[in-house]
Amino acid sequence: MWLITVVGFVLEQKRSYTLGRDQACDVRFESRHVRPREGSIVVGDWDPTNRLKPAELRWKLEPKKNGSIGSYKTIIPRQSRSVGSMEKDDYDVDEIEGGQGCFLGDNRGMGIELAEDTWFIAVWEHLHLQYDKMKDENDEVHETLRRYCKPSYYFTISLELIDYLGVSWTQAFDINNKPHFVLSSTYKSSLDCNYAVCFGIGILLPSYLNELVDRLRACWKKVADSQDSFVLPNAAGEVFQPKLDPALPKSRSDAKCWLPDPRRADIFRGWCMMGLRGKVPAAERRFIPAMGGLYSELDVVTKPLLSDKDLQDRIASWVGQVDAEGRRENALLVYFPGVREGLAKQGVELNAIVGSTCQKLGIVATSGAVCWGAVRQGG
Repeated sequence: MWLITVVGFVLEQKRSYTLGRDQACDVRFESRHVRPREGSIVVGDWDPTNRLKPAELRWKLEPKKNGSIGSYKTIIPRQSRSVGSMEKDDYDVDEIEGGQGCFLGDNRGMGIELAEDTWFIAVWEHLHLQYDKMKDENDEVHETLRRYCKPSYYFTISLELIDYLGVSWTQAFDINNKPHFVLSSTYKSSLDCNYAVCFGIGILLPSYLNELVDRLRACWKKVADSQDSFVLPNAAGEVFQPKLDPALPKSRSDAKCWLPDPRRADIFRGWCMMGLRGKVPAAERRFIPAMGGLYSELDVVTKPLLSDKDLQDRIASWVGQVDAEGRRENALLVYFPGVREGLAKQGVELNAIVGSTCQKLGIVATSGAVCWGAVRQGG
């Protein structure tokens, strides 16, 4: 019978791992064509400030018994779509005479052929998590992540495949360094979750992190088998999907709208919006640009509007910029909650002023619900 065994192992940073047939090897291949000790995989340090650049991963060849350095065979995918393939025919094999090894961590799916029936490749992937309560996780979680990630690094290996992946995290959402997933106990109207919706990023339960850590530990068990082979937890799994926060308004109570859709990052592409707000800036000043729009805003409550002409004068420079870019048809005047009430207390009727101004300028007016309305209707 055929027996195929695949077990993925997570590697710590700044360590080396021996490969071969010997029982003492860190990663053992049960093939009589493999030497007791073929060589080592040396894992370099990873710079979390430059997380998209893989850490160095080097193959170091073991000398022969007589001390000489023989040849070794590298394998490289024939085309980019073959990276990670388990089919040997998808790779070119090149025999290297002399030399003590080579670097594998170049993100090209390069690998080593140890024998005709035993080979592996190295493929870099990256996972970046945002979790505002990371500091509240227990010491065991932090210690496991420090060992393998700093704040992130790991890779997996099997009889035929090495896949190494960096895992990084942040407690705050950075729009210039966006995460792959946001961890949250519920779908809620927080800055992190709202940004995730705008950018089309998945929101997962914190249990995703716990499952990730459990898998980091499991693959190095002495009796690890295919069930313990390291793979990332399935982010699409129902078990990791949050429930809706009961405090959400009815307009945001459709769970489907909280699921990731990368098209949302371009919903307002080409649109220019002027926000009419009160003393406190509107949250949409963050979310409209996140969805591709050009956004400006004007406090019309602290210094209340007097008339439609007053509003025209205040937005004249913005209208000029809109016209300079030929976007009058894609211009919106957006008024936010509290503005109508704030002006009413000062004897000003918002609808009359905005309606008259927009009619004269040929600009459409809408409420601050435009962001979530666009999510429901367009992504």
